[in-house]
Amino acid sequence: MKHASLQGSFNITLIIDGEEIGILAQEIGLLYFIEDIFSYSITGKLTFNDRQGIMEFGPLTGHEKIVLTYGINHTTTHEFNIFKIDKVIPTWSEANGKNNFIEIIFVDDWFFNLIGREYSRSWKESIGSDIVRDISENMIGIENWDKWEDTNEEFEYFYLPYWTPKKGIDWLIKRCSGNDSGKSGFLMYNNVVDSQLRSNFVTLEKLLQQTNLYETTENAIYSFTSEYEFDWNRILSYQLSGIDKLSRFKLKGGNRKGYDSKKKQFFDIDFDYENSIGEYTLLGKKSLFEDISDENTQHSITGESVGEIIENIYYNDFIKRYSLQQTLNIVVIGNEDRKIGEMIEIEWPSIHDKEMYNKNFGGKYLIKSITHQFGQGIPFYQQKISLIKNAYEDSDNINLVKSVNSNLGA
Repeated sequence: MKHASLQGSFNITLIIDGEEIGILAQEIGLLYFIEDIFSYSITGKLTFNDRQGIMEFGPLTGHEKIVLTYGINHTTTHEFNIFKIDKVIPTWSEANGKNNFIEIIFVDDWFFNLIGREYSRSWKESIGSDIVRDISENMIGIENWDKWEDTNEEFEYFYLPYWTPKKGIDWLIKRCSGNDSGKSGFLMYNNVVDSQLRSNFVTLEKLLQQTNLYETTENAIYSFTSEYEFDWNRILSYQLSGIDKLSRFKLKGGNRKGYDSKKKQFFDIDFDYENSIGEYTLLGKKSLFEDISDENTQHSITGESVGEIIENIYYNDFIKRYSLQQTLNIVVIGNEDRKIGEMIEIEWPSIHDKEMYNKNFGGKYLIKSITHQFGQGIPFYQQKISLIKNAYEDSDNINLVKSVNSNLGA
């Protein structure tokens, strides 16, 4: 049902030397964690007043676990590792005397394996996604997958010359295109499904192509008003991030050079904004810019010998950079079932009587990230959701480049 129940709760526990030490909600200053499709790992922060003498009797060495249990519809449990004990600040009050205020940054289970070890390994005549899966499961320790998309490219040879798993996957992501979407722009990120940490390997284009909306409750339509005081889909506040003209320079196009080893000479591939934007699915009828194409804005030598790989490298950077040009941050009542990488729709009312909905910002949005925030207020659990809206729904501006592939709202 749309009417949210706020009877849930949250608990935070530190596991030190096998012993569980609970932290009372009233001692917590800040508690949040972030899931993001542009980030390999889930990260978060905990600040609390140490009235139990953990720093004295623990102590905190960084090997401890943080267990967060919460839920409104059902109980969800996350286990995190301490990445950094950021600060220990002495405090004092008449009621409690001397204490320490502790700030901890924490990460998911796969973070340290992703960047903490270097490997020397090679693959011969292997599909890019098979290499990614091998690295992920045998070096990082990933056991469960949520979204997965195979790649098109096969590599005659691929080497890890004492690289970390992250560096190896980064190299492959830039050069691969998706078998389902046919486009470059792979993402690798983690989320939690039914209390289980899962990883995702999928192109941004495949996420943008999704036609079905993700229903946290009865529907996936979000609005600014509701007949219910506590409505999961009511937007409590929002902030729109506008255009960044400095970043726009890298969207104009440019020239990329490859090297033909047989002919012993360079070859050129030109790119421009209008053709690049036509390669991808946009969440609206009009792109964010007029035709800003400029083939002379960038000239770079890639060192690659295959034209398709050079195109994959360029478009991988283009669509990720472009999709972050306009993001919407909304705050809603928390719901543990929301997932990053899913599609929602916003009914954005128009200020004009002749129109029902805002012609620019109504329609579909892709969930880029979710910041899960916990506190003592009502509601005790809120989520800050960052949304991608990489096109105007139906703008009257005739100068904007039209979408070739549109994924529109109802």
